[in-house]
Amino acid sequence: MFYYLVPDNESQDREVAALKRVCHRNQASCFMKLGRMKEALKEVEMALREKTSLLDGKSLLRRAQIQKELGEYESADSEAKKLLEAVKDEGVEILDIKDRTEFKGSVQQLIVEI
Repeated sequence: MFYYLVPDNESQDREVAALKRVCHRNQASCFMKLGRMKEALKEVEMALREKTSLLDGKSLLRRAQIQKELGEYESADSEAKKLLEAVKDEGVEILDIKDRTEFKGSVQQLIVEI
């Protein structure tokens, strides 16, 4: 899907990676709404492969949600708990999160559901 995005420099490389991450994450969300969890998981994995120096919290949360839906409760629980610890650590920057408290609440809710 993104083969035509060829960055010329490091700055463009970061922009392309960010665009790919968001697109894969959004595609995963669409697949989740359609109940196509295996395809959603594949898209989230692709988002997580994109280079970033920050923690991609949204993709990690989405992966835990998908694992829960697939019945992979131990993986989902482990993923969510690791993510919660990262969110609690103010020193960890999380990519694309505007409201850290709200995001933390989403992670905690997932842990309760598991």
